[in-house]
Amino acid sequence: MDKSTPTGSGRTPPDRFLAVTHEVINQPIELADYNLYAADRALREAVAREGAGAFESDLVEFGRRVGTAEYLELGLLANRYPPEFEPNDRFGHRTDLVRFHPAYHALMRTAITEG
Repeated sequence: MDKSTPTGSGRTPPDRFLAVTHEVINQPIELADYNLYAADRALREAVAREGAGAFESDLVEFGRRVGTAEYLELGLLANRYPPEFEPNDRFGHRTDLVRFHPAYHALMRTAITEG
């Protein structure tokens, strides 16, 4: 009996390979926690060209806020769960109700308050 392995068979125990199946090298890193304004060269150039440089600090702050992982997740959720139309209530009365995911409301709140 070979004492170099727990099974005594001389073979490597199979559970050694179960933790990692392969290394992923062809996928981009997660797009999160970056400044959307600072990363958009064309937008920055347009702001400067059109004379809106006075708003640069506001745009940098807004770009930082909407580039957070939490805020980007709101966008994913709003797209994953589209509005649901409910034409009638449970009694058959016409209501024409549209239900939105809370993430949609959070994004709209930002759009309305920021202009």
